[in-house]
Formats: sequence, C-alpha cells, structure tokens
Amino acid sequence: MAKQGDIEEQNFEEISVPINRLHFYPQNPRREPMADEDAIRAALCADEGVINLAKHLSANGLNPLDRIAVIAHPKLPQHFVVVEGNRRLCALQLLRDPERAPSASAKKIFAKLQNDGTPVSTTIAAVYFGKAETARTWMSVKHEGEQGGIGTVEWDATQKTRFNRQGTTSQVRPKNPNMQSLALLDYAEAKGLLNTEERGKIAITTITRYLSNPNVRAALALLTAEDLTTDADPQQFDAAMRRFLLDAIPTGDPNVIPPVSSRTTSSERKAYAEKLRQDGIAPTERGAPPYEPTPKVEETPEPNKTTVAKKRGKRSPDLRPYVVRTDFRDVSGDPALSRMVIEGKKLRADDFVFSANYIVRAILERVVNLYAKRNGIGVSRDLEKLITACARHAESRTQPAPRAIVQVMNKTASNQHASHAPDTLGAGVHGGIIPSAKDIRRNWDTLQPVFEWLSTN
Repeated sequence: MAKQGDIEEQNFEEISVPINRLHFYPQNPRREPMADEDAIRAALCADEGVINLAKHLSANGLNPLDRIAVIAHPKLPQHFVVVEGNRRLCALQLLRDPERAPSASAKKIFAKLQNDGTPVSTTIAAVYFGKAETARTWMSVKHEGEQGGIGTVEWDATQKTRFNRQGTTSQVRPKNPNMQSLALLDYAEAKGLLNTEERGKIAITTITRYLSNPNVRAALALLTAEDLTTDADPQQFDAAMRRFLLDAIPTGDPNVIPPVSSRTTSSERKAYAEKLRQDGIAPTERGAPPYEPTPKVEETPEPNKTTVAKKRGKRSPDLRPYVVRTDFRDVSGDPALSRMVIEGKKLRADDFVFSANYIVRAILERVVNLYAKRNGIGVSRDLEKLITACARHAESRTQPAPRAIVQVMNKTASNQHASHAPDTLGAGVHGGIIPSAKDIRRNWDTLQPVFEWLSTN
C-alpha cells in the first residue's frame, strides 16, 4: 500500500484498504454535517436505501465501474476518510458486522444477508487523494449533472428502455413500462412512417400513457400490452400507427394541445380511441393470424442472380393484374387515401380501365393535397400549380427530396403530354381518351416513388 505522505496534492493513486480502517465523511453533501459515526450509519440506513444496496452487494459484489475515494484520516495513522462512497461503506460494514445496524429489524436483515450472500472481503479497492479538495473535481463530475457533457449524462426514458430490451440485469425490477412504445417508435422510423425529426419530438412516456389504455390498444389493433402483435391488414395497421404518432407531435404553440397529449385523462384517451374508429383510422380488416410487424429488409441478391432479378423488375409492370402494386404502403393516416389504395390493390386494370385510370388520378390529387396541407403550402384548384409548389418545397427542405422525385413531379406538372400528367389522366376520366391497362400500370410505377416520399415527409 502506498504511504500517505508520498502522494502530492494534485495526484491520486489506486490502493487497497482494509474496511476496518475506513471512516465516514462528516461533511457529506447528502446531509447536514455530522461527526458521530453511529448517527451517520443510522441516517444512511433510514434515508439512503442502504439496505437495498446491501442486498445488491450481497448478491453481486461492488460495482467494478465505480470506485470509492478516500483521503487520509486527520487523526488516526493509516486510517482513511471516505469522501465518495459512504453508502457503500455503510452497507459493507453492516454485512461484515450486522450487530452494528441501528435497529433490531435491520440487524435481522443484515444477519440473513451475511448468512445467505457472498462473504464480504476484508479489503476494498479505493482511489486515494492527497486532500479532499483534490477529489472535488471528480466528485463534481459524478454528482453535479451533465455540465454540458463533462459530467455523467443520464439516460432518458427511451434510452433506459432500449437498454432494458438488450438483456436482463441481476437486479429484480418491474418490466419497463415504455417497452411497447419504444418498439412502436423504432418500427415506425425504420418503416418510414416517421422521419427522425418527427420521432425526436414525440415523448415516449406520452405514447406509453395511451398504449396502457386497453381502448386505445383495441382501436390500434394491438393484441397485447407487450409488443406490436396484431391481426390487422398491414397497410391499415401502418396507417393507424402513423396517424397516432403524428397526433402526438407537439404543435409548437403552447396554447394548442395535440390530440395525443400527456395532459389527458383516462376518459379522454378512451374518447380518442373512439375517434380513431369514427374517422376510419382504426383497422377494420382483421382476422389474420397474429403476427408482429417488422420493417421489410431488402435482401441483397446473390451475384449470379443479379441479372435475373433485374429482368423480372422490368417485366413486372406489364404483367401484374392490379393497378396499385402490393409493395406500396400508404402511411398517411388519411382514411380516404387509405380506402383508395386498398381498392387499387384489388382493381384489375385490364378489366376496368376507366376506373383504374381514375383511381391513379384521384390518389395523385389526394397525396399532393395532403402534403401541401401538412407543410403549410396552401391549397389550389389547379393541380399542376400545386404539384409545382410541392416540388419546390420538397427541393428546398433541410433534407431535400431525391432529385429523381423532384424531376418526376416537375414533369407531371409541366408536361401536359406526359401520360401521368393531371390533364392526360383527366382526359381518361372524362372519356376524351381510352387509356390502356399497360399505360395505367406504368403511370402508377412512375408516380409511386413520389407518393411514397410525399406521404412520409
């Protein structure tokens, strides 16, 4: 062990100290100054959770990520004062000698822990400082908050929940209540129902408050209170979740409370669930075998199959029977758009060319208007002008739309002869031309990336 006088004031050293040579720090910030060690021990047991700490130490030992800090005792040679770690010192003392506990009930508890748990070592690893002032820098880092990143950065509710999902600990604790909410937020972001900026505005505890209500879970087609297991149509499930999460984003106006807010009662949350049903947001196509939705991960084709995969992609627009491709997911949360997409996936273009053409035109108009409304662009009866305005807005965002998306939007708005332009689609609606099923499917394939981007931004 290092000699006490060998350490300069600005240095510290790791040492091993006998527990029976350690003493409490009279000026501990946790309480008013107190010199009597028995009184300090009683206060720690009564107010500082020492018994629970002792139970954990008895089962697991000392935390290897956290050392106690000591200075030389001012009067007793080769003895030390613990400036950091008084709760641990108290727990260790009483695990070694339960008779020093301040009450009869505490003595019984520590005696049982001593008998059942891991024996306490006679020595403890510590960091020795020449003076208490030298240790203050590190005590401040540990106890005085984040300090702009200098101190310990506490986990927020989302981070704690994510840690809990990664595995168990030796501590017996209740299930983290935010587990289902984190699963939903992770799924929504990965699936594109929310972007990162939108997710950052949502309080996970608010989502938990609503998902803990069985009426809300029923309206959202969640079958359990643990995860995202559902029996709903995947598209309707995604649309309902997007609407629910968007409703939880603060408006930015302190006087306007969003539809999903922490400042609600149980009856108000029940009313919200009913409104989801009335608005046609709650999934209605139920009865599928229960499954837990996960974001679709694109598989990387094997090298010798790349050419084959590309050929299949080129043939698919002309071969599929339906207007709307099955891989299209409407995440707008808009009931009218959701209904159109569902019907579009069942509408055979070869058999109903006018209806198929009309639904492409109607979805185009609805998606553009929803984007314009959501982003404060305004409304216009002239769809071409509105598409142009949306294209400019999409291009000027902090994270602008891909160039290919903007190009399709500009061509749709400006080239009246393009088969996917509003005028051309409208001519088919009004009987001016007879569209072909092949063109209808190709128009959809041209516009789908635009629909997907506009619906998620």
